[in-house]
Amino acid sequence: MKRSTFFLPAALLLILFFAGTSLAQERPYEEGTVWYLTFVKTKTGMEEDYFKYLAKNWKVMLDAAQTQGLIVSSKIIGAPAANRDDWSLMLMIEVKNMAVLDGLEEKMMALVAKVLGPEDDMKEDMIKLSEIREILGEKLGREIILK
Repeated sequence: MKRSTFFLPAALLLILFFAGTSLAQERPYEEGTVWYLTFVKTKTGMEEDYFKYLAKNWKVMLDAAQTQGLIVSSKIIGAPAANRDDWSLMLMIEVKNMAVLDGLEEKMMALVAKVLGPEDDMKEDMIKLSEIREILGEKLGREIILK
């Protein structure tokens, strides 16, 4: 009987010790900024037209958003499509963290109206865009920084 009364508390102490040490271990990485990724496939022969649109509207809009502190940065990655269903451009928008996403759409829409003009003009641009590119998908991801 004495043996079991000693064993149970000792076993509990060992479990708590190992659980505590495993929880206290540091992760081998840090969480970085958050990236909103858009995968785009330009239609044949329309890549230069799409770049003109991006320079005239997308870049101007995101430069204004960065000035106001709404985003951290933006980038475009170009890569040859691996197959006919693959993207050739990845549009990247970096924000500080997930919390920034709360209410960001409303703030960006207000900025769009201020920087790019009336909604009717934007609708015309969206119709033109559908003729020169296709959005294949979007993702939200967090940068992982290894220690």
